[in-house]
Amino acid sequence: MWRLAFALLLQALFLSGTGWSQPDRPESIRIQLKWKHQFQFAGYYAAIEKGFYTEEGLEVVLIEREPGTDYVKSVLSGHADYGIG
Repeated sequence: MWRLAFALLLQALFLSGTGWSQPDRPESIRIQLKWKHQFQFAGYYAAIEKGFYTEEGLEVVLIEREPGTDYVKSVLSGHADYGIG
């Protein structure tokens, strides 16, 4: 009897995670770069171009650094969600 109960419990646990889906709208993420758009950030641009972020439900915006901008302050002030430094 306990084997049947255990098997039913395992089945319920495995099936409970199958209903997860992506949100209707992608979550917007703003990333403050530590410098101008250039090759050192190519991985981020390639992921955007290939749609990797979109597959995960993210809309990623890369923000080029303006002269005098501190990427840490940009995140702390809420202008960006993440900073690359």
